[in-house]
Amino acid sequence: MNAISELLTTAELCEKLHICRQTVYKHARSGRLTSYRLGRLVYYKESEVMNALKKIEPVKIIKY
Repeated sequence: MNAISELLTTAELCEKLHICRQTVYKHARSGRLTSYRLGRLVYYKESEVMNALKKIEPVKIIKY
């Protein structure tokens, strides 16, 4: 995968992860995701996003 095809826009990232824009922005502000600005567009590296996801511990669901 070359560097250009690895870049995801915010919309592409939201669609891929099934999350809203505010969630992406929140994680970028907190430092969990690194964003790259080219002009006025913001991109995220897919490999970095996947590595960040690996660090998140899954939530345990308790059934009653």
